[in-house]
Amino acid sequence: MPSLTLRPLDSADVPALAALLAERRHEERVSLPLLNERFAEPAACTDLLFSHLAEPRCDGVVAERGGRLAGFLLGHRRHVALESFGAQYSPPMEASMPVSGHGVAPGEDVEAVYAAMYAYLGERWVDAGYFEHRIWMPLGTPATVEAWFHLGFGSLYTFCARESTPVPGQQAATDIEVQRATPAERAEVLRFQEESARFHRAAPILWPYMERQASAAIESFTAGALADESNGIFLARRDGIAVALHLMVAQTEGWGSTFTQPDGSIYLYEGITAPEARGSGVGTTLLAHTLDWAREAGHPNVTLHYATPNPSGGPFWRGHGFVPVEVTLQRRLDERLAWARP
Repeated sequence: MPSLTLRPLDSADVPALAALLAERRHEERVSLPLLNERFAEPAACTDLLFSHLAEPRCDGVVAERGGRLAGFLLGHRRHVALESFGAQYSPPMEASMPVSGHGVAPGEDVEAVYAAMYAYLGERWVDAGYFEHRIWMPLGTPATVEAWFHLGFGSLYTFCARESTPVPGQQAATDIEVQRATPAERAEVLRFQEESARFHRAAPILWPYMERQASAAIESFTAGALADESNGIFLARRDGIAVALHLMVAQTEGWGSTFTQPDGSIYLYEGITAPEARGSGVGTTLLAHTLDWAREAGHPNVTLHYATPNPSGGPFWRGHGFVPVEVTLQRRLDERLAWARP
């Protein structure tokens, strides 16, 4: 068998890469039919790939064997300001590989090809000072996820999708009143967002608490979200006291992978219950209301992320019909690589 060769990815490669992505989507949808069907067609994949290449600081590699495509991998060097909204979820510098930015041809050794391509790009990223690497992986082909675990990556976020059908057998709690939040209730919405940030700072999740540095950006986002009537933002109250929040964003661009989320989705950005009300059924009652609203608003599907290390979030969402369809994997490298060289 001819050996594997690597070279920089070029725009002329896009048609072949799009065909590979479309073929991958066909395979993924066998076990995960909620994945976006549009990308089983090369034309839709072509547009996504060109959009990746148009972004600044894009690096890509193509693997070939005997002149035939064996795989490809691309990623972006990203910078995130500490005062920005995105600082809640991303480090100041990272190399980010999107879910539509990689694939391995059928018949190839998935682990070997990914390892070779990551070695090619990873060395360049480390030399440039990027020590945090993230890749978005669809869950329809388990061998691809396993290959990246073997490369030292661990799970950070899980992306889920669910049809906006009712919660089976759910009866609303009689002591809970759910109302749509108004712009005048911004302080209450922000209170729940701050509670969410505290919750995710605690072990075992251990995300940085960025509420102080990014406060202006968070407040601006919240004010805009409340003013947009296409969003669904709901507070659940018990005895007049708000005990839970759901914040749904209708404009899903940037909130989940276009390549993964079903068309017509609405994104559940924030789902948080006050500590004193957890386990009392308020979360399920609020979710039932949220799904009813989404369905009536014309959204056949709801998507969300949860922190994979969250011991309560994953079981709650999966237990209410949300299906994991994508995972964000992360590898944080030892920064001594910058100077500890042979």
